[in-house]
Amino acid sequence: MSVKKWMLAAAVLLMVGCGAEATDRPEDCRQGEYYNEANEECMTCPAVQEPQCREGCGLEIFDDQRGCPVARCESGCEGCADDEVYEESTNQCVAPEPA
Repeated sequence: MSVKKWMLAAAVLLMVGCGAEATDRPEDCRQGEYYNEANEECMTCPAVQEPQCREGCGLEIFDDQRGCPVARCESGCEGCADDEVYEESTNQCVAPEPA
């Protein structure tokens, strides 16, 4: 085997790591990522979903248990239930109109 072929084979073995896949560590995660322990890899945080808050209520952004940003209505300003929408004309949560 020539030196070039031997070096190529050695490089491939080093990259493959004897069949083991590369895994991340929690400190490898960048901003906007969290460490998924089950997969042992950094995952991108989901996009922040804006909740529907009552009129005059602002949003609070906080980090969840993973360290990903989450938006919620200000304290004391509950949002609408999942099966309701905020109706600006009445300032109330109502059932959506059938399509």
